[in-house]
Amino acid sequence: EMTPEAIKKAPQLAHLLETHYYEIWDKARQNGFFDDIAGFGEDMRNVGIKYSMAILQRFGENLNEQAGNFDIEKINMILDTYPEIVKTVKSLCDSDAPEGRHG
Repeated sequence: EMTPEAIKKAPQLAHLLETHYYEIWDKARQNGFFDDIAGFGEDMRNVGIKYSMAILQRFGENLNEQAGNFDIEKINMILDTYPEIVKTVKSLCDSDAPEGRHG
C-alpha cells in the first residue's frame, strides 16, 4: 500500500504531524468546535493525498463525516487515534534508514 515515494516523504510528513498539525489537533480536541475539527479533518485528507498516505486520508474523511453529523463521541474516538497515526508514519521513517546504519 505504501509507495516508495510515500516512504521517502515520511520523515517530512512525520515532522509536520508532530509540530504544525499537532497544535491544530490539540486545539480542536480541547475546544471541540466543529469548524476546527472539520478544518483539521480537511487538512488531514489533503495531506494524506499530497503525501500518498491513505491512513491520513481516511482519518481526515472519517473526521469530516462525523463533524458533519455533529457526533462528538465518534469525533473524540477518531481524534484520539491521531497519536497512533503519527507513530505509524514515524515507523515508516525508521524502516527507510539509509544504508550503512544497520549495526
